[in-house]
Amino acid sequence: MFKSFTIRIFASVLAAALLSIGCTVYFGLRAMEQGQELDVRERMISEASLASELCRLNGGDAAKVADYFATKGHKELRLTIVDSKGDVVFDSMRKDTGESLDNHADRPEIIEAAREGSGFSMRDSGTLSETLVYAAVSMGDGSILRLAVPMSEVRHVLWSRSEMLLRTGLLAAFLSALFAVLVSLSLKKSFQPMIHVVKDIASGHLERRISAYPGKEFAPLAEAVNSMAHSIEEQLKTQADQTAQLETILNAMSDGVLVLGQKGHIRRCNRAMERSFPAISSSNLNWSGEIRIAD
Repeated sequence: MFKSFTIRIFASVLAAALLSIGCTVYFGLRAMEQGQELDVRERMISEASLASELCRLNGGDAAKVADYFATKGHKELRLTIVDSKGDVVFDSMRKDTGESLDNHADRPEIIEAAREGSGFSMRDSGTLSETLVYAAVSMGDGSILRLAVPMSEVRHVLWSRSEMLLRTGLLAAFLSALFAVLVSLSLKKSFQPMIHVVKDIASGHLERRISAYPGKEFAPLAEAVNSMAHSIEEQLKTQADQTAQLETILNAMSDGVLVLGQKGHIRRCNRAMERSFPAISSSNLNWSGEIRIAD
């Protein structure tokens, strides 16, 4: 299949296009993931700051703040209050139970919030057995408020953006395949004038010349074919002139002359020979130039 020049052109154009599209989509997704992480960090820290302010305005009633976020559609959001020692004083997921939670002083977002005022991290939760996104802010009295949402929500937002990029990539791939087909067919069509001229030259129309070709890269080929046709034409003219001169010389001779082939067949005779032997006539020459003598 790949012996066809047109198929090779099609495959080359399509492969180059798909490689470019694949690289663009891959690095685009990587860049989008990195940008998405920054967006999630800013959004989560902003919501944690809002929760901290609402908690302050409600006299430290974290449960009311958690209920407020739940009414706004954040049912999966988890709100935790940690004191200065890292002990959990409130957790929206465990507020109705007396079960104690592990000390959170070693959590990365808690450490970062205690040091810089806000912190962020993404990791698996030891208590909920799922990946969560954490954002924590210092409340000013040494305690730290932390929000957590499942990674599935973040991935849903990321996928909605990635899906658009993937669809664009698939559309570009389809257009690239269509473009590759058009290029290969156009190239094949542009060769047709050259092919017709070469066929005409091969059939004996030596006056034909290639004047149209696909591109300047094919100019040497066109010049070579034209030069070959001109050379053959000149050789045939020279041969015809030499044959005419030989005929003139033979017919001017008073003696009869026979020209024999390699197998002894008569190839040519002059007029003197025809007069001496009427059975030998140029009308008796067959297609190969041989002479048949009637019995």
